[in-house]
Amino acid sequence: MAFGVDYKLNTTNTPSMVVRSGNGATTFFTLTGDYYAKDTYRAIPVALNYNVRAMQFVFAAGAGIDFQRVADADTIGLGYQVSATYEIASGLTSKNSLFVQAKYFLTSHNELNGIGVYVGMHF
Repeated sequence: MAFGVDYKLNTTNTPSMVVRSGNGATTFFTLTGDYYAKDTYRAIPVALNYNVRAMQFVFAAGAGIDFQRVADADTIGLGYQVSATYEIASGLTSKNSLFVQAKYFLTSHNELNGIGVYVGMHF
């Protein structure tokens, strides 16, 4: 089981957080929280991500803190993630658009490293 939430940190009040390049790409930061689990293993990574949007594709890389359970031991460690997202509706202000995302998680416990594929909706 897995699910996640993304929060885009820029707003209309802070346009300096969005950078537009000459080739049409846009960059921005997000704060993400995910949950994934199987059997007695689980992870809750919370990360700050740097995103690059090119048309309907968004590529991201981030780092943060992971709350982990491996067997019966709870730990906290550093975590990293990279993702590629395809947005079915394009545009910077698309609301209620569907997306498909592949995200690779890298944690301090090899048992929790892996890829997740998500289908979601922007609100």
